Amino acid sequence: MGMKHALAIGALLFVVARARPAHAQQVHVAAADAVTGGGEGTGPSLPEVAPASAGPLDAEGGNDAPQDEAPRLVPSLRTERAAVPAPLVVDGAAGAPASETPGMLDPQPVGPGTTAWSVALGASLITEYRLAFPAGGEWFHEFDLTRGWAWIDLRIGDVAGRVLFETTRAGGEGALVGVGGDSLVVRAREAWVGERLFRRLDLRVGLIPTLTVNALSEPWAMRALAPVGLRQFGPLEAVPPADLGASARLELPEGFGALAAMYSNGDGYRARELNRGKTVELLAQIHPFAWVPEVRPLVVTLGYQNGSVGTGSARADRLVGAVAWADPRLGLGVEGSLVLGLEDRGDREALLVEAWARAEPFDEVPLLIAARYGHLSLDTQAGAPGSSASTFTGAVGARVAPPLRAFVAFDARLPEGTLDSAWTGFERWNVRIVVEGQLAGRLSGSF
Repeated sequence: MGMKHALAIGALLFVVARARPAHAQQVHVAAADAVTGGGEGTGPSLPEVAPASAGPLDAEGGNDAPQDEAPRLVPSLRTERAAVPAPLVVDGAAGAPASETPGMLDPQPVGPGTTAWSVALGASLITEYRLAFPAGGEWFHEFDLTRGWAWIDLRIGDVAGRVLFETTRAGGEGALVGVGGDSLVVRAREAWVGERLFRRLDLRVGLIPTLTVNALSEPWAMRALAPVGLRQFGPLEAVPPADLGASARLELPEGFGALAAMYSNGDGYRARELNRGKTVELLAQIHPFAWVPEVRPLVVTLGYQNGSVGTGSARADRLVGAVAWADPRLGLGVEGSLVLGLEDRGDREALLVEAWARAEPFDEVPLLIAARYGHLSLDTQAGAPGSSASTFTGAVGARVAPPLRAFVAFDARLPEGTLDSAWTGFERWNVRIVVEGQLAGRLSGSF
């Protein structure tokens, strides 16, 4: 009898071990990588497609993008284990470290008559050691934290919200007195709530990401090395990355892209509203050959902003066009921006032209290569003494681990004309060691 019982128990354990529960629990440890999805699989292998967080427009925080758009790819180190049936799932969140805002994930699929919910936590850090050689001055070197983000996303059904905090210098950006000298302090970068309607229309209100800067950042996917020129070119910021207002984003069918509009204060997330005017921003991001897999990464971006800033309601209009090849292993792009109104002066005009390239050329070696060039022609309005400036960044790096990348970068900043004296300290050569990492996770279920 003992032998029979032992055989019976062994057979039962074998059957249980072979069975697959209806609700297998999964653990995903994911790390968003800037090269392919904010642009940003494991090591040198080709990454997997992040679930429902595709399309360059998602750089501005869009969610639920169809998978047949030019995908944002997120490297992940995944393990699966069987578990007792349970409504909870823990998996990796697909953030966008190279973007100006993290991406969001959908809730896990649930059965009819139930409501899905999810809570996602994430952190993104970019730190660097910089050796600077300013023109006419002595060399200088320092460690710096160029990005420190922490965020929480909450979704219940079709309603979602986010709070994102960032670090900044207390005495920076023109402040005369900082907190505790010039300490690193934390401030709100995003704080919004939104809803998805008809499975294609996303609405948001609060402190929300702007459209154009984030759309340009996503294909570039190397925010750790350099921002897009509209975001920052020397001391100038033509478009802030976030503002107080409301936005709507409509996904086009068949993966052809998205259309978006935003109505906001216009003075950015670092300032109060200073005039009665408001800013309207429109964006179209199109994949013209979405039905052809070989050329699906081609994306065309068109953006327009009509706005005002400052107490004098100075004009702040922007017209932007860009063409990019946003493949995870190879990226190329050209961008042009007409800036009408700058630094609280509506009569100032500028033309910004940029080109960039990035590559991960080998399967066996986690090598990363990137370069970005920008040229700003300032005061192009009639009768003004024109001036210009150029910037170049080149870098070689490696994917140290799925959540971590490291680069050695070289920068050149060259002003011309009146900017040579107006932008004191702008002309310089830099050598930088940049380390970037992001960790994010999500807890989800249903009720």
